Parts: sequence; structure tokens; C-alpha cells
Amino acid sequence: MSRFVFVTIIVLLLVSVATFLVYRSRTAGQAAATGPGVEPISAGDLEERYGVRLRLLAVTAGGGMVDLRLKILDAEKATPLLGEPSKPPLLVAEDSGTTLQAPEGSMGEEIRLQDGQVLILLYPNAGGAIRPGTPVSVVFGNERLEPVLAQ
Repeated sequence: MSRFVFVTIIVLLLVSVATFLVYRSRTAGQAAATGPGVEPISAGDLEERYGVRLRLLAVTAGGGMVDLRLKILDAEKATPLLGEPSKPPLLVAEDSGTTLQAPEGSMGEEIRLQDGQVLILLYPNAGGAIRPGTPVSVVFGNERLEPVLAQ
């Protein structure tokens, strides 16, 4: 086997492995949060059951960030969804399946939800996965909000 053929095979194997790893990293969070049988809830259900209103989901910072704003209508109801700072909501771009995670510590070390409070979370927009008009699901642990269009 010539040296050129050997190097070509090695390069193709490395590209295949890298592609597989990127695919797995993009879909790992989505599979856990939106597994089979998980029905999305409406914005009305989110407000009624959990006392949380989605105020904004918009691409900002020249496309490099996604701004998620949630208004707390009832802090007691919202605690199961947002009371754990180490588990901020995930954003899933429905057209590509890409899952965006808030940076670690983005909700602080301790969170005290209050009625009327607006939580502002900024997500790095990896690879420009979310653009204005992209349908996005917001995933809170085992609950997934039906897709909304990013602004």
C-alpha cells in the first residue's frame, strides 16, 4: 500500500470519527430532555401549571447569543422548573436538532424566585444554530415548551 493511500485512509477515518462526535454532542441533551413520549406543553400550560411566562427568545449580539427572558408569575409554582441554578433550561433548534446550553453558573449559585421577577439568560449560539425565525423549544428538565419562533 502506498504512503498516499495510507494517509488518505487515516484522514478519512479521523474525519468520520470527528463528525460522529460532533453529532453526538449536539443531540445528547435533546435526547434526554425530549425523549420518546414527551409531549410539549403550550405557553398557556406553562403559565397555568408553573407560573412562568416566556417573555422573549431572540438572537442578539450579532447572532452570537440567544437571549431568553422568563417572567415569574408565581414563584412557588415556578420553583420545580427554575429553582435549581445548576439546571437552566435548554434551547433546542427544531430545524437542526442542535441543543444550546446556558453557560455554567448563568443562573448564579443560589436563586430566589420572586413574583414579577424577570430571569434573563444568555446562551452562546454555537455555529449560529438559531436565527430569527428558527422554531425553538425551551426545555425545562422533563417539560418541553412547544416551539416558538426566535426573534
